[in-house]
Amino acid sequence: MIEFVKDSFEFIPQESGIEGAYKMAELAARTCYKSENLIKDGSARKIVDDICVKNGHTSITEFATFYLKVPIFHFKTIFKYFRDKYTRINFHGLYAYITTTYRTILQGDYKNPIDSIKNNYDKNWKEDLDKYMYMDNVPTMYHHKRFCYKFVMDRVGGESVGRHRGISIAPGVSRAQESTRYCNYNGKKFGGVIKICVPSKFYELVDKYEIKDMEFNKQLSYLYKNDKGWKLYVDSLNYSAKKYVALTEEGWRAEDSRGTLPLDLKTEFMMCTWKENWEMFLFRRDDE
Repeated sequence: MIEFVKDSFEFIPQESGIEGAYKMAELAARTCYKSENLIKDGSARKIVDDICVKNGHTSITEFATFYLKVPIFHFKTIFKYFRDKYTRINFHGLYAYITTTYRTILQGDYKNPIDSIKNNYDKNWKEDLDKYMYMDNVPTMYHHKRFCYKFVMDRVGGESVGRHRGISIAPGVSRAQESTRYCNYNGKKFGGVIKICVPSKFYELVDKYEIKDMEFNKQLSYLYKNDKGWKLYVDSLNYSAKKYVALTEEGWRAEDSRGTLPLDLKTEFMMCTWKENWEMFLFRRDDE
């Protein structure tokens, strides 16, 4: 069966301390697997280091932001951060204020991320967190800040947003998305319910039939009964959902069955980047 939901987004602040950075990375990882219900005290380091990092799934470590304060005469330390696209440096007085990520720390002196994974990452750069991390990892007014948001929207829209991760468009954009490979929507966790984000056409029809004041489910029911196009749309979604469920019950894995899922499938994803990248994102994507 299908269930309609509306698009939404929320700002996700990073908590203080190293643990706060780990928690942000954990939320990114669990957004991919839709296992947020398993978040508990002490779970962040386990899923980040013992599962994701150990298996080379380091993209989620980009969500763990670290704020360093380094004396300007520590040239070697400062210089090594210049080459990283997930790092920004601002100089003020006698200090360099460095904003970086756990992925940068892990990769360290390895120029190739594949080499860093094969060699179990760089152990030396972690020392910088002990030496230079600023005041429980809370940024100053001189640090470049990274901002993280969590989105709920249709799959095709989410893929379009993914273009902003490209280096030429917006360097330093981190993104983690709900995985149709690992999420079996016919499994116990989802109960065979496949969620669909209502398309923009829904709002056009709501205006057309002047039912804006109706409760959401009543709007859906009204449109199904009174608009031929909407009924056709919903029936096609239900057909796709039934075929997906049938394939998984036949023993097909989620990653093999997902080809039947519609493009308006609900997807959740997190994005984290610099202020100017968010400004470009809004300029390109925001509704008038």
